[in-house]
Parts: sequence; structure tokens; C-alpha cells
Amino acid sequence: MRLGQVSQGGCVAAAVAGLVAIGGCSSPPAAVEPAPAMTAAASTGAPLASATAGTAEALPPLPAGEGPAAEACTFRAGEAIRFTRGALLAKQAVGATGTPLDVTADRSAYAIFHRTEVTVVTPDGAKAWSVNAHPSVQARFSPRGDRLAVFDFGVRVLGRDTGQVQYRHDGISPCAVRWLSNDELVYQGEPSQGNGWQAPLVRANLATGKQATLGPERWVTSCAASPDGAWWVLQIHVARGTDEVVLVDGRSGRSRKLADRQARPELVVSPVADRHCWQHGDRPSSVDLRCALSGDDTEELVAAKLSHPTLLFGPAGRRALLSYAVESIDGVETPVELVDFGTCRRHELVGYEAQSGSMPAMTAGGRLLTMGSAMGMYAYDLERGTLHVSPRRPFFVNTPVRGQAEGFFGAGDDPNDLDLYWLALPGP
Repeated sequence: MRLGQVSQGGCVAAAVAGLVAIGGCSSPPAAVEPAPAMTAAASTGAPLASATAGTAEALPPLPAGEGPAAEACTFRAGEAIRFTRGALLAKQAVGATGTPLDVTADRSAYAIFHRTEVTVVTPDGAKAWSVNAHPSVQARFSPRGDRLAVFDFGVRVLGRDTGQVQYRHDGISPCAVRWLSNDELVYQGEPSQGNGWQAPLVRANLATGKQATLGPERWVTSCAASPDGAWWVLQIHVARGTDEVVLVDGRSGRSRKLADRQARPELVVSPVADRHCWQHGDRPSSVDLRCALSGDDTEELVAAKLSHPTLLFGPAGRRALLSYAVESIDGVETPVELVDFGTCRRHELVGYEAQSGSMPAMTAGGRLLTMGSAMGMYAYDLERGTLHVSPRRPFFVNTPVRGQAEGFFGAGDDPNDLDLYWLALPGP
């Protein structure tokens, strides 16, 4: 296993609501066509202010020490978390079919993708509206929940209740979109042969109808951003075999180089952009796992002398799942630990079993560790040390959503007929 390894089709960032690992992508051909002009239009058809070419020379560098707030850790072994069986998960049918994309903070509306459409539905399954979309689509509700940003091969912002297009930017495929406020969003484009392998970071203001490119266009191979969009960590291809990692201010576009990937192999970036981690050592069977804070580059030693470690961050970046190989006379074992960057502790997970069927995923804040399987859904409560299950068979889809610590979406295994359920910890 490789630290944070993710299979990618082209330069597509691995950005999911559950566990997040970020890697690189292969180099494209050297000769490419110039990027086409970038346009944007409001729902009225009137053009917004055009995003201009990057002006890196005009931007002062981001000063050392500026960045997302985080405290450096000196890690110690914490008490093992031993799971005991708890009550069954509470299960509520959503009344909709598809793949969940996002939910408002008060759970008054869901965004769901099914076949070729993104649909907004209410908890009782009532359909508000739908728009055509590509299967790679992502979506994100605004802070007040009255707008939905839909992004695949372009960015669209639609009113939650009406579906009316309030902002549109075609010809850009973002690796991530964040809301700076209910009226402002920022997004980083992915490179392609069509845009000359260079894509911008864009800030758009829906209230004024203006947008601007922040800093230079870049050959971005992966990206991560803080939930408020204020900070971005971008992995940038600069030469064959060499990537740079930069921290970018999502409000001004100022940036600072953090590391060369060539010097820090198997790089994994926290999904909230506050730290990045890598393997240190020449032998894969005995490496140190280190992290560095994005704000001041302070290094942390998470664990020493591990064999083939894998680190997967939870959605808030506070917790991560660490697994590694241990050889014994009985074969190779794979211990699993919870790495808590909030308490600076590592906890062995006793009684946790990886299931065949779905990837593990953490809910908001790292409260639940979920895993789907042919036997049903498993949810490990990392605070109380209890295991809760829902025995529907099979139950493969486990999708956490922002702001929901004690519940998540679950569904079966038919990609064309995913009857959704809301699964949650049982009441007291």
C-alpha cells in the first residue's frame, strides 16, 4: 500500500466528503493548443466581468507564518478504543433515488445525482427541480442554504427553491468550489489539453456580478481547500517528475511555496488545507510518517519506522485513519489506528474490521467511522467506542455530508437504483 494513494483518471483531484487522500497525475504531452477564451454569463444572459489572465508578478508573496490556523503536535500513544456492540442504527427512507451530493445544514434540502440529473429534494422526497449534469458532478450549498453551486464541466449557481441560474461559468472544470460567503464563491480549475494545461483560481461575486482570476494560471494536479475557501493547498506540476506544493490565499491569490513533491514523496494533503503529510525514508518497509503545518511549515512526527503506511484524512482534517503492515510468523497483519490531530494522540482501534464492499468514511468532526458491506452498514462511534449496524443487505454506499456528525446517507449496490436512507446513531 502507498501513503494516500488514489487512482485518478487524468488530473482529477480526489475530493470526497468522507476520507480524503490526494495524489498526483501523469504528465500530458508537451505540445498543446492555446487555451480558449473563458466566458461567464448570468441567468439574464448578460456577461459578467471576464476573468483575466493571471498576474503573478503583480502579487506580493504570501508572508511566512500566514495560513490556516493549526497547532503542531507531539504525538503520543493514546488509550486503545475497544468497540462493543451497540443498538441498531436509526434508519429513515429519504424517498429519493440516486447519489447524495450535499445537504443543507438544517437538512431541509438534499442535492442528489441520478443518471443524468442533479435534483434538489426535500426530506419527504418532494422534487423541487433538476438540471442535466455529468456523472463526475459535485455540488455544494451556500452557507444559508438558499443557493446550490453545481460543478462538472463548468460552474452553475442555482436558487435552491426555483432552480433559476444565478451565475454560470462555462469552459472550466473545477477540482473544488468553496463559498467565501453566501454571495461569493472561489474555485480552482483543472488543467486539460483544451486550456493548455493551465487553469486559474477564480473568485466570483454574485451580488455585484463580477469575477476575477486570482494569481497565475497553474498546472494543478490536486487541490484542497479550507471549508470557508480562505486557504488552498495546490499541488502543481513544474517539470517531469517534479511537483511543487503551494499555499494560496483564496481571497487575494497571494501564494507561498511549501514543498517539492520530489523531496517529499507520497504527499497527502489535509482536506481543510491546514497540513500536508509524507513518508520520510529510503526503505518502504521502514519509513517515518511526518506532517507539516501549512501556516508556518512546522514539522510533526506522527509515527516512526512504519511499513507501507496509508493515511486517510477525515473531512474536517482533525482526524485520520492510519494503517500499516506488521509481519509475524502467522503472516502480515494490518493494524489500524485513529490519528487525532486535536489531542495529538494515536489510538489503536480494537474490534474494527475492514469490510469488503465500500471504502471507510468519516462523518463531520470524525465522530463516526462508517463502512458498507454485503452484510449491512457498520458505523463505529469513535467517541463512545460502540459499533452500530443496519442489517439491510447489501448496503454498500456510505456518504457523509458536511455538518452532520451523527448521521450519513446509505444505499444499496445498484448504481441505477440507489434508494437512499438517512442512517444515524440511535436516540438515548
